[in-house]
Amino acid sequence: LVALLACGFNPNHRLLVRGYYLDPSEELPYVYYVGAPGMTVNGGGVFDGTIQRIGWNADWILAKVIRICQCDPNGWYALNLRTRQVTGPLTKNQLRQDLRRWHIKLASPVSLFGRH
Repeated sequence: LVALLACGFNPNHRLLVRGYYLDPSEELPYVYYVGAPGMTVNGGGVFDGTIQRIGWNADWILAKVIRICQCDPNGWYALNLRTRQVTGPLTKNQLRQDLRRWHIKLASPVSLFGRH
């Protein structure tokens, strides 16, 4: 436990994959952001927005995002964990294909914490 805390582990975070994590806001109602390995969440996190639904595997994180800037479209975005590139918003067909191809199941952030 001491080693995890020394490495920056935060017990309020939910580790996803490859050091990426789900970070709840500190105020009610809770909103959730995705943070990158070794970095604190700034602004809207990796997806520049709040996470409504999320799923992942060893290579990808898919998230339904409400973007922080009203000028950016809300929707489904994909983070390639190998390149750290975010793409989207995805069309319904792209999302359906990606979920099937990458064998990703989606969940609400609230269900991943169980206490929020």
